[in-house]
Amino acid sequence: YTEASYWPVRRNEVLMLRTVSLFWDSECILNYFSKQAGRAAGLSEDGEALRFIESTGLSNQERVGYESFAEFLATVIFPYAFSQFWFYELYAMAVPIYMPSKETLPLFVNQDYACCPDFEGHRPGHLPFAVHPHSPFDADDWQAMSYWTDFTDYLMTPHIQYFVSLPQLLAMLQTTNHREVSSQMRMVQSARVGEATTFWQTVLTKIADWPSTKSSAPSHSASPTTTTSPEETTATANLEESDHPSASLPEFATKLAAGEDVSSVLPDEWRDLSTRQPSGGSVARADGAAYKANDGDTD
Repeated sequence: YTEASYWPVRRNEVLMLRTVSLFWDSECILNYFSKQAGRAAGLSEDGEALRFIESTGLSNQERVGYESFAEFLATVIFPYAFSQFWFYELYAMAVPIYMPSKETLPLFVNQDYACCPDFEGHRPGHLPFAVHPHSPFDADDWQAMSYWTDFTDYLMTPHIQYFVSLPQLLAMLQTTNHREVSSQMRMVQSARVGEATTFWQTVLTKIADWPSTKSSAPSHSASPTTTTSPEETTATANLEESDHPSASLPEFATKLAAGEDVSSVLPDEWRDLSTRQPSGGSVARADGAAYKANDGDTD
């Protein structure tokens, strides 16, 4: 939907996303280092030295649409959350992205309110520590912070450029073949779009097939004189006793149409994938039965 692709006509300008900080101006600091490096290399400040521009400093016209953002040489992101939309949008445009290294990234992403200890909690019976050794809300433990940062798309997405210092960042911006990096990003993005399209086409096809499955569901309004074959009795018993978390969609649809408890046959897509426990709803709400709860303590 960006309708834009990497076209670096602003070859000496680097885009920066707004950085949340009370103590320093990242744009000012990076431009200072760039000027000093340029002077040391004998470059002029008017066109040869790199210039960093924060996104909020762009004109109103430049901030309409995405084309202006795709014209920069590259983008530098100092993330302040575990996930930011701009990361995905810039990647979709194949704009080269520079980020702090894996060793320092936890310091940035753990500024997010999402890891506030006030949000920590789990239902009785839900055991996240049986799967993960650290809590995602422990911002006082470096190992915990590093552990959860490893799961971010910042580190799991290929062809992101990482720097450990500002001098290294400046050197990488001057020497990296950004068109080659952009080409690799575009290939990854195309593959991901294809995978997502195939996945959702499959899901929607299954959903479209549910009415025919529902119509074949056993009726519970039959007259008392209706007889049931031994095979049907056995199938019904097996259906009710099934507790496999990856039951087929027809089985799920049949139980749903019959008004039966479907918690035992929820497919993995409807479960908490880290623990395979049912998710959604809350024991404290009238609209959510306890078996659906997985959103924290409700005391």
